Amino acid sequence: MINISVKANAVTNLTDARYFAARGVDWMGFVLEPGQEDAVSKEQFETIRGWVDGVKFVGEFDLTPADEILALATELKLDAVQVGMFAERDPLMKLKGLTVIKEVVIAEDMEETDILEHFLDYSPFCEYFLLDLRKSGITWTQIENKELYPLSMFQNLCKHNKVFLDIEMSAANLPAIIGTLKPYGICVTGGSEEKVGYKSFDELDEIFDLFEMA
Repeated sequence: MINISVKANAVTNLTDARYFAARGVDWMGFVLEPGQEDAVSKEQFETIRGWVDGVKFVGEFDLTPADEILALATELKLDAVQVGMFAERDPLMKLKGLTVIKEVVIAEDMEETDILEHFLDYSPFCEYFLLDLRKSGITWTQIENKELYPLSMFQNLCKHNKVFLDIEMSAANLPAIIGTLKPYGICVTGGSEEKVGYKSFDELDEIFDLFEMA
């Protein structure tokens, strides 16, 4: 069994929310920036939260100014906020007192030193990082085979920071990913309902069956 923190990203519907809560996720994220993909309204968020217990609620943002994030976090009583890859560093000081998760997306032209410096620069302002390798298009095979960056880079990022790892995974390769990189947490994502109140969770079930929730 695997003992690791799990964050559900970009939850959009009650079916996903209730499933993730039942499977014991620790964090549940909602995109609260209007105009972004998978965004939910404040009203939708409040409705879903009313049906879910035992998780930390995260407001996910991209380019929303820090003042607006702080106001919304206070209004909605969020447990944490997630800021985008290009969130400016200094304004994050306004979020002092909030739990902040910083998204990191590795661009094609980023050198290893650029990545390490990015984590180092933001670590005073952020308690957690979300390393989004789905958006980067980096697969576990590429990491394992050291095709793009040294394997040690990913290991050190996870060793010295609380990193939520968002990567394409399956029940077959998940133990190797976690055993090799040892991230603080793993991200999962739901999706659209096949019809209201119904969808298949077969692939996620295989993954969650490996987890022993912290």
